[in-house]
Amino acid sequence: MSYYCISSKVGSEKRLIPHLEKLFEREFENDDDIQIIFPYKRVMEKRNKLKMKVEKPLLPGYLLLKSDKQLSFISKEIRRIPYSYGLVSNRIDNKFDMHGSDIQYADWVFSYNGVIEPSKVALELGSEVRVVSGPLVDCLGEVARVDKRQEKVGVNMLFLGAVRLVWLPIEIVETHVDAEDVQRIFTKQ
Repeated sequence: MSYYCISSKVGSEKRLIPHLEKLFEREFENDDDIQIIFPYKRVMEKRNKLKMKVEKPLLPGYLLLKSDKQLSFISKEIRRIPYSYGLVSNRIDNKFDMHGSDIQYADWVFSYNGVIEPSKVALELGSEVRVVSGPLVDCLGEVARVDKRQEKVGVNMLFLGAVRLVWLPIEIVETHVDAEDVQRIFTKQ
């Protein structure tokens, strides 16, 4: 199984898919082995003072392909399709199929059929958490407050020898951190 990435005009990704399907149908009799997705995430957003679930591109300007077939020989045809800038080559060997962590990421996206839903985290006061993205990535702390309306969590973290309350979006913290790690952080002074 090989994974590929196609660069496209931002905002035209969905319009590119039928053109790709026609090309694959023409080039391969059985194009069922080629899966094309335009990955997006569903997020909560405030619009006109109402919270709404909206879809936002996960990779604006890119489509992901999964195929048993080698697609590099039709790269010029893909580039000629309206809205397409062509297959993206990797920097390792200048080939079009993905390698290493790119494959893992693409496989993860395909495992969700290209639709990433908001994470649901059950946070309780006193539970240990780890920050999973942003400037505080891998920092450990303890939940002190939870604001469900604002979808934020107040985490006690050790900074400059003092425990400080830091407000973070709920989606960037994970639970099930080893309690001994957090205890070690708070007792380090």
